[in-house]
Parts: sequence; C-alpha cells; structure tokens
Amino acid sequence: MNLFFKKFFGILEKTNKMEAKDNKLFAEFIHYKRFERSEEYAEYKKLFHIVKSADFQEKRKQLKTIKYKDTQEYQDLNSFEQLEKNADLRFYFQTLNSRQLSDFLAFKETKDYYKLSDKAALEQSPELQRYKDFENSKEYLNYVRFHNSFLVQEYNRLKEKTSTPEFKKSNLFWQDANRWILSEEYAQEKRFYDILNSEDGKYYFSTNPRKFDRIGNLEIYKKDNFNYRSLSESPWKAGYHYNNPNAKTVFSYANERQANTGGKNVSLSNGLIINTKRQNYRATTWDTAKGFVEKDFDFTSDTVSGYNIAEEEYCGIRVKMRCLGNVNHAFWLTSGNKLPHINVALIKGKEIEVGVHDARGDYYYTTVKGINPADYYIYSIYQQNGNLIWKINNIEVFRTKNIISEIRFSPCFSSFIPADKTDATEGRLEVEWVEVYK
Repeated sequence: MNLFFKKFFGILEKTNKMEAKDNKLFAEFIHYKRFERSEEYAEYKKLFHIVKSADFQEKRKQLKTIKYKDTQEYQDLNSFEQLEKNADLRFYFQTLNSRQLSDFLAFKETKDYYKLSDKAALEQSPELQRYKDFENSKEYLNYVRFHNSFLVQEYNRLKEKTSTPEFKKSNLFWQDANRWILSEEYAQEKRFYDILNSEDGKYYFSTNPRKFDRIGNLEIYKKDNFNYRSLSESPWKAGYHYNNPNAKTVFSYANERQANTGGKNVSLSNGLIINTKRQNYRATTWDTAKGFVEKDFDFTSDTVSGYNIAEEEYCGIRVKMRCLGNVNHAFWLTSGNKLPHINVALIKGKEIEVGVHDARGDYYYTTVKGINPADYYIYSIYQQNGNLIWKINNIEVFRTKNIISEIRFSPCFSSFIPADKTDATEGRLEVEWVEVYK
C-alpha cells in the first residue's frame, strides 16, 4: 500500500490533529460506556418498558382524569353508608342482638313450639302467649325479612371491606385530587425522565454511537507516557519476554550487527528512546549453529518488552513513535514463544511492514510506503469481528483473519541492524506513548 496520495490529499490525517480528535473521542466513549454500564441505565431500560406500555398509559390516564365518584372505593363506601342509614336494617341488627330473639329462637328448637298454634294452650300459659306475641311482633317480622338476605350479606361484606387499613388508604388516595403525584406510577415516570434528562442521560441518548466507529469502539485500558526514572521502576524491562522463566532474555543475534546492552541504550523521560550507537561491544549472542557464544559487535542498541503493561486481556494497542537513522526499528507483540508474533510496525528505511507470523511460521503481511517514518505516526492494531486490523493514523493498511485469538501478547520495541545492511548508521527509536485498549 502506498500512502503518498492519501497524505497529499489530506485523507491521511496529520498525527497531532488525529491525536487530538481521537483523545476527545476516547474521553467521550468512556463517558458513553460508563453510563451504558451503569445501574441507572439498567433501571432506565426496565422503566422504559413499564412507562411506555399501553397498560401504564391507561393507568396514567385513569389516575389523572377519573372522578372520585366513579371509583370503586366511592361506590363501596357510599353503598355501605346508605345501608347504615336504612332504618329497617338497623332495626334488624338491634333485634339480632336482643334477649327476646335469643330466647325465642331457643324455644323454636323445643318440642313445645307447636303449642303456639294451640289456642287452648295459649290461654293456659302466659309464657306461651309471650312467645306468640313476639312471633307476631314487628321486631320478629323485620328479623325474618332481613335474616340471611342479600342486603345483610352485602352490609356485612361492605362493613368488613371498608374497615380495613388498605381500603382506608386507597379511599384517601382516590379522594385526593392530586392523586397522580402520589401514585407509584408517577414515581416511576418521574424516575424515568430524571434519568433520561440527567446530564449523563442527555449525552448518551443524544449521541450517535457510530461516531465511535473511528476509534473501533475501543476504550483506553491503560496509557503509558513512560514517566519513569528508570526501567526498573516501570512495567517495562530490557530484553525479550519468554513464558519460560529460565530462558535468557538479554542477548544478541549472530545474524545482526548490533549488540543488545540490557537497557544501557534506553532512556526514559516523557517517552521512551532506544539509541543505536556505533560502538564496539562484546555481548552474549545466539548462534543457531553454536548456541550462546560471545561475539564482538560494532553497534549497540536494545530491546524493551512490556509484559506487565497490561494485567488484563486487551483487544487493541497503539503507539505514537518515530524512527530515525538507517536502522531497522520495530514495534511488535510477542506471545512469549518464538511463534506466533505480530509486527505492528517493522520499519525498514522508508518501508513499513505489518503482519502476523502464525504458530506454523506462515507470515501474513503487507508493505506500506509513501510516508516518512522519521515523522511521528500512530501505529495501531486491534481485534474486531474475528479480524486483526492494522492502522497507520486513521488509515487501515492491513486486515487478516484473527488466527491467533485467545493468546496473550505483550508489546516490545527494538532497533536492530541485519548483517547484510552495510550502510547502517546510528539511529533512534522515539516512543511518545503506548495505549492499550479493551
């Protein structure tokens, strides 16, 4: 891929302009996602289905418009009060509790009750005459009229119902002309709109999430500006990272012209710098035929690895850096083994190589031209929808199927000179920051 014309026509954004724009987007995305994950948003979604339902709207309408006289509470209480005012019904309850009725009902259960139809017996017994008089009385006739009647049953039902605390509370509620603001539905609706109209809610619901496609919908998990006094005080270390704790991490390669010095060529202060110097140096070296041997070099440089930069899994990483001198520079990700590993940006003069070596050693890559790596650019890689995607600034430069998922990679920086690079010079890899994304 050649980025010359994209740069010429402004499609490739200037690094500082892009950085400012992206920093604003990342901050907004954190704000956006924080609300999306919040208890308030979870409550909002629950309330949305309640408040927007047809049942809720109907209940809201009833609460705001129904008249007290149209409520069941009014009907029940009014019916009960009307029954209480019924003189015959009140007379029934007076009789119901009288000693005369109690005695008469007990007498009705005896064998002498039939004598009330015997005129001679009545004439001979004042007691029988007294029972006969009560049987013909208006008290008893009224009792017979109402006893076990619907009116009595309804009176008892309404009396029991209207005397409960629940009914009294409900009745007071419906009597209040401002009942809507006292209701649970009002509280639910108010909470719904409080969340909707909160500062966070307004931002979230007024934001089109597609604006975050530019940053791949990624959140900054950690940003490192390398503000350390030394490597030992940082999550970075000199040398390579291997999963085998017994493996040697600081060494050089026999097929390269520089010795790795174990951090002596690294400086930290508002950024990380790896200096490649023309310098005679003897170092431990890996030779594929001989193993580890001592060798003399005419250049020195370094490799820095950052296994501890991220303690959690991450799905993207990017770096702002520039590369100076006729030296190869690399920002790459190691799996802790020889393979697989990822070249986020392998700088070879004016060419930039990006790609991935899979576990079998197959290399999927592309070469990018048309920009000067001596200028600051932002190089990034992230996982999305089963793909690995490489970008330089805002331009996607390579994409391939993610064949190395579920493997933890850690970032590395190195500067090196291949043995066949006879025109090598001193150089410098300057890294302003590294950002890790989730």
